[in-house]
Amino acid sequence: VSVIEGMVRGTQDRMRVLLLGAGIDRSYLLHLVFGDDYSEIKRDRLWRWKMRGYISHHQADLLIAIRPGDTIAGYLHGRNVFEIPLWVCGEIDFETAEDYQNKSRNVKTDLRRIRKNNLEYTVTKDPRLFDLFYHDMHVPHMKRVHKEGAFLLEYEEMKNKMSQAELLLIKKDDTYIAGNIILYENEGARAWTLGVKDGDPEYVKKGALSAVFYFRIECLRDKGFDQVPIGSSRGFLKDGSLQYKKKWGMHLTSERRNKFLIKVLKPSKAVNAFLVNNPFIQRCNNELYGVYFLEADKQYTEDELREIYKSSYIPGMKKLNLYHTSVIQDDLHIPDDLQEYITVKRARMLFNEKSVT
Repeated sequence: VSVIEGMVRGTQDRMRVLLLGAGIDRSYLLHLVFGDDYSEIKRDRLWRWKMRGYISHHQADLLIAIRPGDTIAGYLHGRNVFEIPLWVCGEIDFETAEDYQNKSRNVKTDLRRIRKNNLEYTVTKDPRLFDLFYHDMHVPHMKRVHKEGAFLLEYEEMKNKMSQAELLLIKKDDTYIAGNIILYENEGARAWTLGVKDGDPEYVKKGALSAVFYFRIECLRDKGFDQVPIGSSRGFLKDGSLQYKKKWGMHLTSERRNKFLIKVLKPSKAVNAFLVNNPFIQRCNNELYGVYFLEADKQYTEDELREIYKSSYIPGMKKLNLYHTSVIQDDLHIPDDLQEYITVKRARMLFNEKSVT
């Protein structure tokens, strides 16, 4: 367990966090909460039976557990605990994909970029092109996008999967600029690893990743599949990968078993800032919910609530839960046509429970 303190990312509000866990998920979460402005005050190995006293002694605002075992998960319970999937998975059906291509301005912009840059695709199992993909696309792209939080599969592990996979490559003129491995397993297909040549964002601006999405749809449609798998994304609703897939018409299908647990120990301005800035997907009673905290000092119009729904609700969610902390707007009116998708909850009730301290 680590005691971390710093400014909540994008604010001047200082927060203290108890962080249980290690590895790349730790780096990802620290960057999400603090950006680069934090310091580790203390790091210990801790027996579960000492946790209550440890929490009380260090007076933290928030506790985050990464991949907690059953014992820790059982200890951290209550209304003020959220279970967030480490990764969520999604698919796009062909009818929805076609509808978005015809009606979505954002998707139409991506398609124009693909045509403007004359991007094409090929599907291959050539070992030499696999080497090109792994070393020149996958590794540099993951390191650029995820930095210390990059999860890199070993070369041999990925290569061994190619017996049941194909490599989709995006080509501009005579240069391969992006790629995606598609795994075929259990009579289905799964979008697996992704890469962009040299990790260069200029290729992304030219439509490399849009082309991966579009041509993957075309490829799997030609092969007779019913759905387009679009891989996994982090369970935070502002995650760039998740938002990109959402704009192409994804629906949530499942989540990985591993999770984060976030427990509010001490309601504060800093905790509220973190929750407002980082809406997320919650797993509760084997269902997925969106969780969105509203700003405490703001009155929301119906148009603003529609924008929140548009940006944060993803098909496959049971509901989008809006947590209402305002003292100046006692009642929120959800538009009639959105009431089956949105539930308003009072955060005061959520945090009224006694903390573990």
